[in-house]
Amino acid sequence: MRVILGLLFFILTFSAYAEDFKPKFVSLKNSTTNVRAGPGTQYPILWVFKRKGWPVKAISKYQYWYKIIDNEGETGWIYKNLISNTHTVIVSVGEPALMYHTSEADKPIMKLSSNVILRLNKCNLYLCEVAYNKRRGWVSKSRLLMVE
Repeated sequence: MRVILGLLFFILTFSAYAEDFKPKFVSLKNSTTNVRAGPGTQYPILWVFKRKGWPVKAISKYQYWYKIIDNEGETGWIYKNLISNTHTVIVSVGEPALMYHTSEADKPIMKLSSNVILRLNKCNLYLCEVAYNKRRGWVSKSRLLMVE
């Protein structure tokens, strides 16, 4: 009975914290980031991200932990100090994505390979303004992952 009451308390407490949170895109601060099964170090590590700046979407929060979803649809928990509010995106798999100097330009300034991490500035309906290695340009929104 105590176990059931404890579990019910945890669920109700977590629900109260999660309701006030608005999902947002964020990125990883470190080159190695553990993703856990629950909001605490007592939970097992599910997997480890190995790239600084990798984009994820924070979908809820419990105390100092964010529940995230990655570009493959997997979910887990990351401690708040390991997450940056910088919105990054990655180039999808396939032919290199072309970056243009302006949204109206017809000549590309750069080719971007799959899984390249870009800092997102803004998007319109079809294009996103991004930054890569101190260069800014526009990339087709359909070639980017972790953007709405």
